[in-house]
Amino acid sequence: MTTSNVATMADRTMLVSMSRHIAGFSKKDKTATAQLLAANNARKGAAVVTKSVLEGCPQLKACQDQYNLLHREHVRMTKPFNDTPLRVLFCAMFPEYNSIMTGHINTYYALADTFAASYQFEKHEAEHVQGDLYKESDYPAVDVIRAKFSVELEYYPMPREDHWALDISNDITDELTTQFKINMQKAEATIYKDIYGDVFTRLGNMSKQMGEYDKKLLSESKRRPAIYDSLVTHIIDIADVMQKCNPNGDPDMDRMRIDILNAMRGVTTEGLHASQDLRTRTKVAVDDILAGLPNF
Repeated sequence: MTTSNVATMADRTMLVSMSRHIAGFSKKDKTATAQLLAANNARKGAAVVTKSVLEGCPQLKACQDQYNLLHREHVRMTKPFNDTPLRVLFCAMFPEYNSIMTGHINTYYALADTFAASYQFEKHEAEHVQGDLYKESDYPAVDVIRAKFSVELEYYPMPREDHWALDISNDITDELTTQFKINMQKAEATIYKDIYGDVFTRLGNMSKQMGEYDKKLLSESKRRPAIYDSLVTHIIDIADVMQKCNPNGDPDMDRMRIDILNAMRGVTTEGLHASQDLRTRTKVAVDDILAGLPNF
C-alpha cells in the first residue's frame, strides 16, 4: 500500500462508540414450560416456552426497525478499529454522520414516545392475544418501559504515538510505542480491508447481474429481470467512502475511486434495462476494476 506525505490517520480521524437500548418483550414462561414438558413426558431443559408479550404491536415494531437502522447507519459511515467496540469516524465524514445519526436518534425517541402513549392499550390487547399465557407481571409501568429506549454517541480522539506518560521508564515507553505502531498499522490495514471488501461485494453484484441479465431475458420466464436503483447508488456510495475514508491518502485507492466513477458515468437503472451495449460495457469496466483489487 503506497503512503503519501499527508496528514496521518490520527489527524484525519476520531473514534466513536454507539450504545443503543430497547425494551424487550420476550419472556420465558415457567408455568407453560412445565406444562409442555409434562404433556410430552419430557425432561426438564428439553424445551422452553418463550412468549412475545406484545406480539403484533405496530408501534413496537416501528421502534425495533429504527433500532436496527441505527446500527446499520452507524456501521455504514464508520470503519472498524481492530477488534474493539469503537469505530473509526473520518473527519471528512463527520458532518454527514452527525446529521444523519442525529435525525435517526430523534426519530427513535419520537417512535418510543408514540409506543409509550399506546402502551396501556396494547397491554389490554395482549390479554386477548396471550389468552391463558397472559401475566400482569410481564408488563412493567410505562415510565419504566420508556426509560429503556435510549441511544448514546461518544466521541474520542484517535490516539497518537506521543501520548504516553512521561514518568515511566524509557524501556517501557519504547515497548509501548512499538506495540502502538503495530496496533495502528493493523487498524489501517483493517480499514483498507473493510473498504475494499465493500468494493468487491458491490462491484461483484453489478458484474454478476450484468452477466446474468441477458440469459434471463432468453429464459422461459415472461418477467423482465429486475435491476434495482440501489445497484448503481451503492457503487456511487462506496466511491464517496473511498474519498472521505482513505486512512493515509493512499493514491492507489484514489485512482480506483476515479475508475469507479468513470465506470458509472452515464449508467442508470433505466439505461441498463434498455441497452445490452451499456450492460456489456459496464460489466467490462467493473470487471477491470475488480481485477485490480489488492489482496488482503
